[in-house]
Amino acid sequence: MTGSSLHDLHIAGQSPATDWCGDSPTLDHVSAKAEHRVFPLNPRIADILGDHIQSLCPVDPARTRSLEDLKNGACVVCAGQQPGLFGGPLLSLYKALTAVRLCQEMRRRGIMAVPLFWNASEDHDLDEANRAVFPATEGSLEPRLFKLPVDSAPRRSLSHTAFDSRQMQEARDFLVAEGCDLNWLMGPEETWGSWMSRIILTLTEGTGLLVCEPSWFVSLATNFRSRILRQRRAIFSRVLERTNDMRLQGFPPPVRLDVHEETGLFADLDERRSKIKAMQDGSFSCGGRTLSEPSLQRLMEQHPEYFSQGVLIRPLWQQQLFPVVAQVVGPTELAYLAQVMPVFEFLHIPAPVFWPRQHVLLVDRQTQCASDIFQMEPH
Repeated sequence: MTGSSLHDLHIAGQSPATDWCGDSPTLDHVSAKAEHRVFPLNPRIADILGDHIQSLCPVDPARTRSLEDLKNGACVVCAGQQPGLFGGPLLSLYKALTAVRLCQEMRRRGIMAVPLFWNASEDHDLDEANRAVFPATEGSLEPRLFKLPVDSAPRRSLSHTAFDSRQMQEARDFLVAEGCDLNWLMGPEETWGSWMSRIILTLTEGTGLLVCEPSWFVSLATNFRSRILRQRRAIFSRVLERTNDMRLQGFPPPVRLDVHEETGLFADLDERRSKIKAMQDGSFSCGGRTLSEPSLQRLMEQHPEYFSQGVLIRPLWQQQLFPVVAQVVGPTELAYLAQVMPVFEFLHIPAPVFWPRQHVLLVDRQTQCASDIFQMEPH
């Protein structure tokens, strides 16, 4: 079986998806999560969100209402994706709009809910981010791949990786050639993370969607990261047990781990984001440095901006920050969330309902006419 079949079983509410991923994605299950949630919002979070969003684009009335609702106890429906060139693949937008739509359905039930897009800009894979695929030009069947010139140096988090002047100019020139509106183009000192946030905010104006980046909340993360570091063995032994269970039942887990060295944390040291690994002698290795646990804990307290969460810890941190009752996911996301689900219970962190993102296929008029004539659905 594959991660996508796990996704199908989750939608259908069948085992083993129900055992590994929690409640099936129904509006009743999401509503029940909202009604019984016990995790209040830190009042500073809405202020941090509002300040950062306002620095990226004008805050429209719908977003102002969302920020006020968040302060007044609204629950959250979250979607997310790492940054990508020109906003990344269209699935980023589909996820955001799925969250908006689900919040609308919840409000019809009298539940105050706010949509949030988690821009995972702590990611450091610039090669993955630096690609945009466009439809083929007339007379060609090959889609067009556009990339910006980048060097091959080790990468920092995308929230700390700024565009240089050459990259900015090439991006502008390409968009002008495509006839794109330039009002929301790059601001001064734009990073890959901030540009993704700016684009998602602009494209979803009027929907009430909020956007956040993990780096905005580093001042709140120290205690959480310290807890993860102290309890790493118990945390990742549970992840490993679930991972082995998935593999035995024919569901290849997307995240591999060594439970003896795993911490789930990264650090941006010496201009490079590196995984923090636990060593056999009790010390920690990161980016060519070796630190004792007290030294590492001290560095996390003094410089929280150096640190970030990996893919398995990210959903736990999200739940610590926001009262998320539903998380919009694709098939691969659901598979790694299945790996980490035992940790929610272990750390007494409420898990959301995992809601499938909408699937949309865009076709041109000529293709649609041909499919109508031959009575075939385009794929």
